[in-house]
Amino acid sequence: MVGEGRVKPIRLAMIGAGIYARDAHRPALLRLRDRFEVVAVCARSLASADALAAQIGDDVERCTDMAALLARDDIEAVDILLPIAVQPPVVAQALATGKHVISEKPVAPDVAAAQALIAAYAPRPGQVWMVAENWRYEEAYERAAALVRDGAIGQVRSVHFVYFVNMRPGNKYYASTWRRAGDFQGGFLLDGGVHFVAAMRMIAGEITAVAAHAAQLTPDLPPADLLTASLQFANGALGAYLTCYAAATPWDAPGRPSGQAQGRAPPRIIEKILFWPLLEHQPLGRHHGERQCNERERGLHGDDGRHCRRVAAHLPRQGVGRGSSGRRAVDCLLYTSPSPRDRTRS
Repeated sequence: MVGEGRVKPIRLAMIGAGIYARDAHRPALLRLRDRFEVVAVCARSLASADALAAQIGDDVERCTDMAALLARDDIEAVDILLPIAVQPPVVAQALATGKHVISEKPVAPDVAAAQALIAAYAPRPGQVWMVAENWRYEEAYERAAALVRDGAIGQVRSVHFVYFVNMRPGNKYYASTWRRAGDFQGGFLLDGGVHFVAAMRMIAGEITAVAAHAAQLTPDLPPADLLTASLQFANGALGAYLTCYAAATPWDAPGRPSGQAQGRAPPRIIEKILFWPLLEHQPLGRHHGERQCNERERGLHGDDGRHCRRVAAHLPRQGVGRGSSGRRAVDCLLYTSPSPRDRTRS
């Protein structure tokens, strides 16, 4: 026992020592020392394992033999942070040894591999396997989901989600070659898209039908870097989803994105973004991110008693996004019917 009423921390090993292991999982695990004890780091090279382990503690073991690590009885859980194309067999091996598992998203590089993993996990109710989808724990999205769930903005009729980023050399994720190899289905659209879909499902509910088109605008972001999709939700709402990893602007502000390819003058992709400026620097308080249409928006959508209300997040993330601010441009727009409170006011 660590103290009266407290159990010993879970003994955990990290498998993989890349960008996200270093920049996200390591600091999170260090903040949770009362719950987890990182006892080993396993990587393809001993140098990589050494580099990560040194940032955790002097007593952390380093190794490259994953099979030997998984066979150890003194390790209760593993945190698997490998390129997604090679991760499913490792997750399966870890589950087979009886260990608890947290693994990076997405579950697998394709649906068949994901379904096989889920089927392998199904008969193991005593084990915990969690896919590390962190956007489901973003405070802005949790608050947005609560507003929708509580009926504070009425019944959701339409969902609009837009994400643009300039994925160019200098971005730390651009340097991860497996995301740009061309054989990873979807490339950045899949790697990042699971976040966006998780947020939409969390806020607006399950998605039941999808029709989409994809394109590759820049030669160094295969197999595709632009996606537009039409969505149908289980609650009857309709949605529009647009994401582009070839978006760049010469100024540091949400604005008109353009693609940049191999140093040439960037071709214009979109003349105007068809959504309104993001809500910035607002504290998460009552009805954060919620507002009624302004006069211009009512002119576009009609003043028939319905309201246009926005749940938006402008999330500060160092090194991710456009320009020097490192901010993501994310806009999630919900069109709703009036809530009971609105009807009372009218």
